[in-house]
Amino acid sequence: MVWIKNRLVFILVFSVINYCYSQHIVVNYKIITYGDFIEKKTENRNSDVVEKINNSFQLVNLMRMHLKATQTESVYWGDNKVNSGADERYFNLAKLYINNDDIYFTNLKEGIISKSFNAFEKDFVIHNLISNVKWILHKDSKFINKYKCFKATTFYEIKNPKGVFRKEVVAWYTLDIPYRFGPKNFSGLPGLILEVRDDNIIYVADVIEFKAEDIVIEVNAKGENITQKKLDDMAEEAMDNRRKLAKSKRRN
Repeated sequence: MVWIKNRLVFILVFSVINYCYSQHIVVNYKIITYGDFIEKKTENRNSDVVEKINNSFQLVNLMRMHLKATQTESVYWGDNKVNSGADERYFNLAKLYINNDDIYFTNLKEGIISKSFNAFEKDFVIHNLISNVKWILHKDSKFINKYKCFKATTFYEIKNPKGVFRKEVVAWYTLDIPYRFGPKNFSGLPGLILEVRDDNIIYVADVIEFKAEDIVIEVNAKGENITQKKLDDMAEEAMDNRRKLAKSKRRN
């Protein structure tokens, strides 16, 4: 009994020392396609398009996303190198499916998440409040690797030509790693997010490194500042132009 108590004390002290001397962390996330995501993408498509989509999704599952974080700031980005032997066309399509080129900068002190991305052949930066993500904490728990994680959910809306859709996000965070960050714009929970399901894509932490160096997260968000409403308006205008062009071609 004494041995067990001493072992528990040792583990606790070791964990505290580990986190006290860790000035920042680096987390790698693997990507898993979930549910009927591929079926939706290939529905009512010809065989050539289906082949391209299937080849692209094989690459999605090989991609990695990365998070580097201090206690107050983080940057989240994806791999941009073509996998060895992969067709660059399929690789670029795979990146597009998961917005692999988007970069997220999160600042807890300022309460801001900045996303740097490319759309309509231009670079943009969009800023959002961390508090815009309204988390609901649940009692459900499970282990991811060796860490006990707790469930949290939130919702967001997306707008496209077919209408407005409400999407659920399911996150699993651990109190054992007190860094309040995670994939994409999902931050603000009591601990590091080790897994998140966003629509039909799952991001799972498979490598976590604790670093002793004190670093500064450089915010290198290049592009024109834009609001979500302006971006939605641009997307709607682009879609209208495509419809007009398609009608014109059919008439000719």
